[in-house]
Amino acid sequence: GSEVEVRYKGREKWFRAFLLNYTTDDDDDFSGLHHSYHVKYRDDGSEESNVPRIRIRHIGQLEPLVIKAGLRCEARYGGGKKCFGGVIIWADGKDIDDSNRENCLPTTQAMIEYDDGDKEASVPRDMFYVQCV
Repeated sequence: GSEVEVRYKGREKWFRAFLLNYTTDDDDDFSGLHHSYHVKYRDDGSEESNVPRIRIRHIGQLEPLVIKAGLRCEARYGGGKKCFGGVIIWADGKDIDDSNRENCLPTTQAMIEYDDGDKEASVPRDMFYVQCV
């Protein structure tokens, strides 16, 4: 399979891995949001199943500097270690020039509505993750 980078168990650090296969939910809209993947880590050969797409990036991809409302995310609720799925409902930061990654005011915090309905305001940028681009 393709070589990618994966956030093991949703943690912060990225590890090289190979995509072995994926499954799709019945309500998939072909965006990749409803896929889960089975990966094999390159360094130690361990495998992980049911990895959501948001935890996988192509080598060299980065998260956007400016986060926009409506994006799916995973966040460490209350600053804990475990990530929970949700949606960004507000974020600071601003694109000044879409063609230049350097010309923006990067997002430093966001408000998140978690999949269970809880909301959390002022979540620092290092506590949530969005799909890499």
